[in-house]
Amino acid sequence: MKAHAMDPKDLELRNHLFNLAYNIILDYKAAQFQGNLKARKLLMALQRAFNEDQRYDRAMVAELLATYHIDQEMFDEDRTDAALRDAFSHDQQLASEMHITNTPSAVFMDTDQPETDAAILLENVTDHHVFANICHELVTRPAAFYGSAELGSLNGTDLHVL
Repeated sequence: MKAHAMDPKDLELRNHLFNLAYNIILDYKAAQFQGNLKARKLLMALQRAFNEDQRYDRAMVAELLATYHIDQEMFDEDRTDAALRDAFSHDQQLASEMHITNTPSAVFMDTDQPETDAAILLENVTDHHVFANICHELVTRPAAFYGSAELGSLNGTDLHVL
């Protein structure tokens, strides 16, 4: 809300934005049943529309579904399926377990060491270049990150060991 100079105390606006975000999430989850790549493309387009003018309506979603070759009938069926809400609840539980409380955030797991739970949480990731640099450093020097007790901040991005 701050990024768009919106009043965070406006309860009606907050509820409206929450409902828009919730619908976008459900659309993304429904599209995932038809493939993650299609779902990501849909999500990015929905986010662009949302970030530009808080626009969201069923006609726009239908147009985007056609653009990304997502079957409308199957999408509508999946959108109302209990499995979709279970998947969404699972995602929320996972985010809670990873201590994600801010957006945007990212979590990196060290899959080269599956016997550990080594993970790094990046919060307030707003600069693509900073994100890319951190990703590069995580890949080239993982011990510098995963072996630390606390990492601090880098160009406004907060890094934490989970």
